[in-house]
Amino acid sequence: MPLAWPPMANSSRHIAEHLTKGFLTIGDVMGDNIPHNAMKRQVTREFFESHPVFSLDEATSALAAPGGKAGTVERLKYHLHSGRLKSVAREIYAVVPPGLSADRFFPESFLVAVAIRPEGVFSHHSALELLGAAHSIWGQCTLYVDMRRRPLALAGATLRFLDHPKALRSDRDKYFGTRMVERRARMLRSTGPERTQHRADVRASPERGPHRESDAAPDHAGRTSTDLRAARHRGVLPD
Repeated sequence: MPLAWPPMANSSRHIAEHLTKGFLTIGDVMGDNIPHNAMKRQVTREFFESHPVFSLDEATSALAAPGGKAGTVERLKYHLHSGRLKSVAREIYAVVPPGLSADRFFPESFLVAVAIRPEGVFSHHSALELLGAAHSIWGQCTLYVDMRRRPLALAGATLRFLDHPKALRSDRDKYFGTRMVERRARMLRSTGPERTQHRADVRASPERGPHRESDAAPDHAGRTSTDLRAARHRGVLPD
């Protein structure tokens, strides 16, 4: 509930409520800058609500803290110390749900992955999960990215950042056969059913591995079926 200005008779209760929730500090209350800081904290709250996992760059752009990235880091430190945020990886943060402690909270791997690589395209078994076609939960989250990086181990999953298939690395082709999927109010890009090949009657298992995307079966020339379909789509190869 926003504070009313000028303060009304019940503003003490409102101030106490905002102090408890972390939207105000004692310094705000003791000074004459309560309206400005209340607005600043409202922006922070709204950003946290719409970004359950986010990068420092996203926070810097959205919060517009004085001092740019360094000022944003200082603001986020306050929420880290209060337990409202959890550091997941370098410059990647997750919002801790109310009632949970940071050490017992583990953010969803999909949201962490897209915070690290917003341009990523989820693939293989991860695509099946997003499309609602997976028959099991796999301990790896895979996505195609413009710039490959080392895997990141999370609690219960490992994020793997893969190069796009050779035929699909141009800006024009890398999103061929993909679709957008909503996940906790964030839009994620996944390979679509046409690119994510699986057999509906075969379940994935740790022994057999996840369902494979069609990219995983190259021909004698090193071209995958997805590569060939993309080439035919562009008219490079005949049907």
